[in-house]
Amino acid sequence: MEPIKILLVEDDPNLGMTMKEVLEMKEPCAVTVVADGTLAVKVFDEQSFDLCILDIMLPSQDGFAVARSLRAAVPGIPIIFATARDDIRDKKKAYEAGADDYIAKPFSIDELIMRMRALLKRVQPATEEQSAQTFKMDGVTFDVRAQMLSVGPKEFQLTARETEVFQVLCDNLNTVVTREDLLLKVWRDDSYFNGRSLDVYLARLRKYIRHAPALKLKTIYGTGFKLISLPN
Repeated sequence: MEPIKILLVEDDPNLGMTMKEVLEMKEPCAVTVVADGTLAVKVFDEQSFDLCILDIMLPSQDGFAVARSLRAAVPGIPIIFATARDDIRDKKKAYEAGADDYIAKPFSIDELIMRMRALLKRVQPATEEQSAQTFKMDGVTFDVRAQMLSVGPKEFQLTARETEVFQVLCDNLNTVVTREDLLLKVWRDDSYFNGRSLDVYLARLRKYIRHAPALKLKTIYGTGFKLISLPN
């Protein structure tokens, strides 16, 4: 099995090399460490990676800008923010920039590895049974394996988290999914912070499907959400 290729963007050289050594010791991976935001984007453009780990505070451009560039270049790339900044506003900005996960320093390397595995599992090649999982509604096609949402002539490449959230809603089409159930199915945790992250992803999904007149994502206040397929 080929090693997982990880881009680690960390401006502390000692921490960066320590994380590289421990990750490569514990996981079948090859870690490229970059300490500068602009250089990280350049390296990402020149090489192929399976997952990216970003700090926020970086020279030349911060992690938010780096995440937006990476997401624009490869929409489905898993991105984890690993940073000392634990403010809810930073977390919200990270998810808006395209993060799939966020872990605050100091953290256990084993916890980071668990989160990496969870993200990589979502984007690994699907089994034959999973590969056939495509949702088709009037004017809308959602290919789970490809993480692709087609709305009329428009196509949207979804992130791993967007795919998971939309899949839960599609699995429960025309049925209310409680906020707690959606959080537990996607994040395995219904904390306040994850709830704020969920709101960001739902806002994105609403933008994607706004041109699909027969499909609506409705908020059931005090309960949860309902993806509705409207009759023609």
